[in-house]
Parts: sequence; structure tokens; C-alpha cells
Amino acid sequence: MVLGHESCGAVKSVIQQVDVGNDNVTSLLNEIEPSIEMTEGDRDEKNKDYFDDVIENNVKKTIADIKEKSSIISGLEKDSKIKIIGAVYDLDNGKINIVKND
Repeated sequence: MVLGHESCGAVKSVIQQVDVGNDNVTSLLNEIEPSIEMTEGDRDEKNKDYFDDVIENNVKKTIADIKEKSSIISGLEKDSKIKIIGAVYDLDNGKINIVKND
């Protein structure tokens, strides 16, 4: 399971285009940027729908990255030995919401 969570500080930092001043953290944050580019709407962390969509898209992107970069995991999924699913954890109610991955 690839699990994102609402109100993610890393996603918020990328939306705000914050310069964290640390190359290691910056390289991790750069991995989130494509999720922002694939999300429609105004780039604003105060727009909850947009923020939530970026988080979901980041989960989907991470799943795609795993499948692309790991032939072993991808092969296991193709052989129905594992299932890669995505979800987002809701900090307010503790529920995990499954992300539909089209």
C-alpha cells in the first residue's frame, strides 16, 4: 500500500515553492512536483480540494514509479501475487480512503 495523508507538509511546501535550503530534502520534494503539474486548479495550499487532489495524484504517481522502477514488484502484480493499492489517511477521523487508480 502506498499511503499518503491529508495536510501533508511536504506537499504544502512544494505547492508554496518553499526553498528548504537542504539538497537532500529538496531532491525528495522535487519528486512531488509532477503531481502538482498533473493537478488541475489554482496552485494554492489553502484550496482544500486542490491540496487533496495533489496528495491523491502523488499517491498515484508513486504507484506508477514503483511499477516502472521495479520489474520484480511489477511482475508480481502482473502475476496477481500482489496488489499495489493507494490510499490517503484522514488525520481528522482516522479513516483510510482508497485512491482509485485509473
